[in-house]
Formats: sequence, structure tokens, C-alpha cells
Amino acid sequence: MRKRIILLMLDVAIILIATLLAVLLRDNFETRYSQLEALAPYFKATAFTAVPVLCMFGLDRAIWRMSSMRDYLFVSGASIAIVMLGLAEVFLINRLDGVSRSLPILQVVMMICGMVGLRVLARLRQAERNRARVQPSQALQDDNSIPYENILILGLGRVAELYIQSVDEFGAGTKRIVGLLGFAERHSGRRMHQYPILGPIGQIESLVRNLEVHGVFVDRIVLAFPFRNLPLSARQSILEIGKTSSIKIDFFAEQFESGHQATPAADRSHRSQSAPATVTEPKTPFLANSFFWALKRLIDVTGASIMIVALAPVFLVVAILVALDIGLPLLFWQQRPGIGKQPFRVYKFRTMRGAYDWRGNRVNDELRSSAIGHLLRRTRLDELPQLFNIAIGQMSFVGPRPLLPIDQCASTPTRLLIRPGLTGWAQINGGRLLSIPEKMALDLWYVQNASLSVDLSIIARTITMILFGERRNDEAVRTARKWLLTQPVLQTEFEGMSVESSRPTNGAIPFDRHNRQVA
Repeated sequence: MRKRIILLMLDVAIILIATLLAVLLRDNFETRYSQLEALAPYFKATAFTAVPVLCMFGLDRAIWRMSSMRDYLFVSGASIAIVMLGLAEVFLINRLDGVSRSLPILQVVMMICGMVGLRVLARLRQAERNRARVQPSQALQDDNSIPYENILILGLGRVAELYIQSVDEFGAGTKRIVGLLGFAERHSGRRMHQYPILGPIGQIESLVRNLEVHGVFVDRIVLAFPFRNLPLSARQSILEIGKTSSIKIDFFAEQFESGHQATPAADRSHRSQSAPATVTEPKTPFLANSFFWALKRLIDVTGASIMIVALAPVFLVVAILVALDIGLPLLFWQQRPGIGKQPFRVYKFRTMRGAYDWRGNRVNDELRSSAIGHLLRRTRLDELPQLFNIAIGQMSFVGPRPLLPIDQCASTPTRLLIRPGLTGWAQINGGRLLSIPEKMALDLWYVQNASLSVDLSIIARTITMILFGERRNDEAVRTARKWLLTQPVLQTEFEGMSVESSRPTNGAIPFDRHNRQVA
């Protein structure tokens, strides 16, 4: 509770500092004391309004080091609400005497930059700590899967806490908790040890399907609650998942009970353990220590930060269009493998309605689309939230596009030695008109031939692609494949791709290793 109050007061302090900075910027730092004195009612109204608005948006309960795109949107909404309510209060007091028209706009921008900036810094600091806990040899693997076992935990008690602590301490780099299921709807949206509570256990089947839509495929379900104490419908759902899929069911809580296991032998057959993955030393990234890669990261951070502020009105307009056309939530995310195969969430504005209807049946993509959604995809405005991915270091402006895990072949880890990009060499030479092997060939070419001039060329041609649409460049594909013949190591990777990965990606619905559909 004490920490929540401290963070809330820190947010209020940031808001007041942002308001003062907005006044100084408006007057080119030539503000006189008399002007500040005249704005005293506005400062007081802002401070008085800030506390209830921040609490209403739940920012007093958020953990900064675990902040996400959702938190940043809430910060933006809270900033606008604080300024609007503050203006209304001052209007009733003195008809906005001394408040210029540009002050509220500057104030909103400064508030968003300040509050979001501190949260991003806290998240980066936590990410650096987490990376330090993972040995470099765990970054890449030569097996046929992403180096994480995705785990869904059932239960919110002390047994769940014990399991989480065990994974955090000993499972870094091999296990990943995707979330927990509680016992009531009111638990949804909360967090337990930084991990989200996705919903009630009774909705496990629909929640697992929803995770698949976001590219997160559950490999193991851990019961941190006695199986026999669950409702009958929940027990039936869990057993059905264990029988009809390759998801492992782990009756973790019952391992601590005295006497024999309470679960039937037929059910205990799902408690198989994963074989330890074969770990090899990662390859050294090409040009990893060169000046270019440091400059590229600096350009990414600077450019993304400037664009987030400059395009704030565009963000707002697109968010309103999505809300009117599709509704809430505004954002869609999918988990993709990033640099070193580290999974991260790629964010987009939603352009399609739900993947399943109220009966649980999958809806055809053509019925989910709309004219506004098509326009956002065509202009790439739906990818604006990925600027935040770039700012926090998960992506770059230029690089191989992050693929779904099923499309990212384990035999081609080289493309994961650099940050995935908002656009890339494969996107400007065909994009969705290319097959997976063709994209891989172009991406491998870029990894070894990346330079500042190549990046600038890709960005310029991306603008042309947005204006005139995607066009397949067979000459670029042939050049990349011919170049691969001169690179024995990369040629081995390319030839190691499975036949299934050679299918075209324009419109096909991929299946993962468990034969489960993803959107």
C-alpha cells in the first residue's frame, strides 16, 4: 500500500512538472513570476484532478516494471482526462484567464512523455535484469521448437506461488508462464507475481483458444489446486484437452498430498515430463560489434520516440475508428520470436472482429473484415503501436519481420540474431506474395549485407509499397538465392527448412506443431 501511494504521488509530481514545462515551452522559457502566479488556479486544478483520475484508470495499481501497451494507452487517456477536467474547473472559477490555447496540448504531450517514459525505463531496467539471469548459451537452440515451454497455471493459492517461484528461479530460458486462471470472473485482469490472470477456470477451453489466436500455444497446464475440488464441468474440460491435444496436464498440487495420488491412473498419464532441450552455443551475429549496429539502435530509439509524440493525433484518430468499427479492446497482439528467439508481443490496432462466434466456431476471415479494417491494413496504420516495440528494444525499423512460431523455422536461426523489423528486405520485394523459403532467403541476405544505405533504401521503398501496393521482385529473390550458394553455413540452414514451410503465406491459415489453428 505504501509503495502504491509513493508511485501515485510520483505520477502527480510528473504531471505538475509537465504542466510547468508546458508553460515554459509556450513562452520560450521567458516566463515571468507574475504569469506563473496567474496560472496558480490551473496548477491547483490539475493537481486536484490528477489523483482521482489516475485511480479511476487504475494507474495507482500498475507495476511500472511490468508496464505494457495497455498501460501506456491508459496513461494517454488519463492525461487527456486530467487536462479536460482541469480546464473545466478553471473555466468555472475564472473563465480560463491566463490559459492560452496551446497550453493544454503541450501539457498533454509532456504528461504522456513523462509518465510513459519512466515506465519504459523501469521496464527496460527489469528486462536487463531478466536477461542477465539467462545464460548466453540459452539464447538459441538447434531443436525444432522455440526454447520455451508455455505453461498455464490453474489456481491462485500458495501452491501456485510456489510453482511460479520455482519457474522464476530455475526455469529461466526453458519455461514461460503465459498466465493463470482464477476461480471467479472478478479475478480477471489482475496479476499474480507479474503474471496476468486471464479468467476463470470454467472458461479454460475458450481461453486456450484465445491464446492460440494471439500466437501463444500452451504446452503444459499445471493444476495448482486439487483436481477433485474443481467443478465437474472444469474437470471434464481439462480431461478433454488432455485427450484431444498434445497439451500436458500436470497435477502439481497433488504431489504435496499425503498418501496416494487422488487422480485416476488414466488421468495421471498426462503427467509426462519434457525432455531436456539440447543447448548449443549461439553463433556470433554478423557485424554484432560494429559501429553500424550501435548507430542503428540509436536511430531506432530516437526515431520511434519522436514519431510516437508527433503521431499522437493519428493514434487517437485510428483508436476512435477502431472503437466505432470493431469495439474494445483496441489492440490485438500476437506472440512472436524475437532476437535470440526471445518471445515478445507484437501489437497492432484491431482490424478484424473476434476469431470465434458465441458458439465457439471459427469465423471465416472474410466475415471478420471491414472496410475500415482493410484501409488500416492497406495503409499500415494498424502497425503504429509497434513504434512502442521499437522504443523499448524489441524491434527495429528495418529487419526481418517477426514470424509466427510455426513459420520461423528452427533450422534458420540466423535471422533471429538481430532485432525483427517494422519493415524489411523481404517486405519491399513481395511481402505476402512470397513463400516462406523466399522470405528466408531475402532475410538471410539482409542479415549479412545490412548497412545504413540499405536501411534507408528499404524505408524509401516501403513508402512506395504503401502507396502502390506489394509487388513481387523475382530478381531480388534470385539474387538472394544465388548469393546463398556462396555462403555454406547459411546454405545449410536454408536447405534444412521443412517442405511444409514452402507453402505461400498469402491467405493460408497456418497450423502449429499441435495442429491447432492460429489467426
